[in-house]
Amino acid sequence: MIKEEFPIGPNAQFKMGDVMECLKSIPDDSVDLIVTDPPYNIGFKYGGRSRSDDKMKPNEYTAWVIEWLDECNRVLAPHGSIYVIAYNDILAKHYWYYMGVLFNYRRWLTWPYKMNYGHTLKNYVQAHRGILYFTKRKKGYTFNGEEILIPYEAKSLKAKHVIKSMKKHGRKGRPSYDWFKDINVVQHTHPEKVKMPDGIEMNQIPEELLSIFIKASSNDGELVLDPFSGTGSTAAAAVKLNRKVIVIDREERLLEAAIGRVSDYV
Repeated sequence: MIKEEFPIGPNAQFKMGDVMECLKSIPDDSVDLIVTDPPYNIGFKYGGRSRSDDKMKPNEYTAWVIEWLDECNRVLAPHGSIYVIAYNDILAKHYWYYMGVLFNYRRWLTWPYKMNYGHTLKNYVQAHRGILYFTKRKKGYTFNGEEILIPYEAKSLKAKHVIKSMKKHGRKGRPSYDWFKDINVVQHTHPEKVKMPDGIEMNQIPEELLSIFIKASSNDGELVLDPFSGTGSTAAAAVKLNRKVIVIDREERLLEAAIGRVSDYV
């Protein structure tokens, strides 16, 4: 059930409670973009405590994923997009097939990052996450490619093919690749790092990465939804880009942290 709702100004709404019940309170076709980093079912202690949605049997987790994805499909507008962030094995086992049933595939994106922990000599170090990017319909979806151009490097600006391209298209950069390098992990001294009162380290996605998806797949004033808010990285990135936002989480402490991050921007 929905335990409590916290409207922060006219453009930000925070819902605390079960994700399914909270999603059911959102009208059909009302959300322009969904960006989320859901529990991976690996027993991670969010805010220092285990969550029932992160310690399921594999088949139970898959069934739960299908359930909330189906609700996301219902609330997503016809022109809308959905981005789901997780480790590649989680995406492959529990998301890939069912997102293909509910939505239309666009890209399997990759965010590589440098790690300073979790190193091993018994396997390759896992130092990236995947992002499944799907749209509700095949055509007529929002994608603002000009908003996420990657600036040409200074040494490239004298190259003939670059000069020709800039003259022909009027662009000051190249279209974005499907991988995003040089975006740091939020850890330790990162300026976005949220420190919980008990010292527990949270697993945060950087606003810089989320901003790419928000700029590409939504427009000024549109509504962004994150069904698994955590400490509010999606909310912070969205409101800074003048979007409206709805975020959901079952943990009061996490929502309090999220509200604190965005209250100065709404």
